[in-house]
Amino acid sequence: MLSAWTMLPIIWTLITSVTPRVELYSIPPHWIPYHLNLKPYLELFGLASEVAGTGLVIGSAPDFDRAILNSAVVASATTVSLVAVSVLGGYALARLEFRWKNAIFLSFVATIPISLIAVYIPIFRMYLALGLFNTWQGLSLLYLAGLIPIGIWLMRSYFESLPWEVEDSALVDGCSRMQALVKVMLPMSVPGVMALVIFSVLSCWNEFLGALIFAPTLSGSKTVTVLITEYVSKFGTAFDLMCAAAVISMIPPIILAFIFQRYLISGLTMGAKKG
Repeated sequence: MLSAWTMLPIIWTLITSVTPRVELYSIPPHWIPYHLNLKPYLELFGLASEVAGTGLVIGSAPDFDRAILNSAVVASATTVSLVAVSVLGGYALARLEFRWKNAIFLSFVATIPISLIAVYIPIFRMYLALGLFNTWQGLSLLYLAGLIPIGIWLMRSYFESLPWEVEDSALVDGCSRMQALVKVMLPMSVPGVMALVIFSVLSCWNEFLGALIFAPTLSGSKTVTVLITEYVSKFGTAFDLMCAAAVISMIPPIILAFIFQRYLISGLTMGAKKG
C-alpha cells in the first residue's frame, strides 16, 4: 500500500500540472494554483479547442497517445518473453542436473553488474545491419537482453525455495518434466512470476537512454519517456505539458503495483522463509 509520504510527490506533480502556464512563471512563486486548469491534459491528446485569446490549438501536443501505446507494446512484449525465458531457464538451473550447470548460472549472474550501455555501439551497428533500428521489436530485444540475467536469477532462487516433494509426487504419478512445471511448479510460483512481471514492466516503462538511441522517431517506436523530454525543444520548455505527461505516464505503473501488490510482497520475501 502506498503511504501518504509516497503519494506526496505524485499529488504535488498533479497540482503543478494543472496550473496555467502563466502561473508557472509568477514572481514570487506560489505553491497552490489559483484555479483548476485541464488545458495541458487536453492538449496532450489533441482535444483542446481553439479559443480566441487563449492560444489553444487542436492537436497542439500531438503523438502522446501513440507514444503511450509504443511504451505499452514494448513493455508487454518484453515482459512476456522475459517470463517465458526466465521460468524455463530458472527451472532447468534449479531442478535439473546436467554438466556445467553452475558455470552456466554464474555466467548469467556475472553479466548483471555490467551495464548494457557499455555495448551500445556494437549493438547499434548490428541493429542497422539487421534492420532492427527504430522498431519496437529491436527495442524489446534490447530490454530483454538486459533483463534475462536478473530474471533467471530470481526464478532459479524461487524454484529452489519450493518443496521438492510436490514435484517428485507429480513425476511419480506419471507427469513429464514439462507437465510437472506447468501444472505443479508454475502455480506455486505465481508470486515470483508476478514480482518478475512488475519489475520488467517498470524497467521497460521508465527506460530512457536505450529508447532515445534505438527508437528515436515516432514512426518507429518512440516511447513516452523520450517524447516528454522533447517538450523542452518543441514547446519552449512547456512545464505544464511535461508535468501533465508525467502524471499520465505514472498511472499505468501505479495501477499495476496496486493490483499485484500482494504477489510482489510474497514474491520478494519467499526466499527469506524457512520450512
